[in-house]
Amino acid sequence: MNEEVKPAASDELSKSWNGIFENAKGLYMNNDQNLTQAQTTEYWRIQNLVATGGLDPANAGAEFQKFLDSSK
Repeated sequence: MNEEVKPAASDELSKSWNGIFENAKGLYMNNDQNLTQAQTTEYWRIQNLVATGGLDPANAGAEFQKFLDSSK
């Protein structure tokens, strides 16, 4: 977070950000933005399988790791 930029507090939505940032425990990063195109495609394929019930969420990480290991 850039601490030098002060948010405007002129509306209710802007006012709510201070509390959100003060209570944050970390930073979420959308990880598909950090991956190669092939990795991104696999990431979304696995995510779609989980969303449609084709893969147990508990197995998603291992499934992606298997892809990463096989593409070294």
